[in-house]
Amino acid sequence: PLPPPPPHAPPPPSPAKHTEYGKVPSYLLKRKEEAVTRQHQLHLRLKEHPTDCPEGMRLMVDGDRIATLRQLEDSRLKLLKALADLPLHIDTLTLERHKSMLESRLSDVEKAVKLYSRSRVFVRDPK
Repeated sequence: PLPPPPPHAPPPPSPAKHTEYGKVPSYLLKRKEEAVTRQHQLHLRLKEHPTDCPEGMRLMVDGDRIATLRQLEDSRLKLLKALADLPLHIDTLTLERHKSMLESRLSDVEKAVKLYSRSRVFVRDPK
């Protein structure tokens, strides 16, 4: 027959633990905080300057883009009204020049509206 298994020995006494036992060291907390700060700054920089952003440009804020688009639409409506107010029969050189100037400005405004209607608009960075 086999002898009975020996009784379990009590665990050896643990060494005395210092007062900071189980706490995360302050230098690790500081490193973690710095990493979070760097990550946040990177996120902000990428939000304003995405990776596909051309050099010297930045992404226009949506609020500014929409405000500009509203101003352009107002300008477009004013130009259309000015064109509609012109006489049907233009017989003087001054009226002809005025009409061509209004048409050219309308063309420029329509190009700008097309540009600012995009979801992402890059503008020159003043930095």
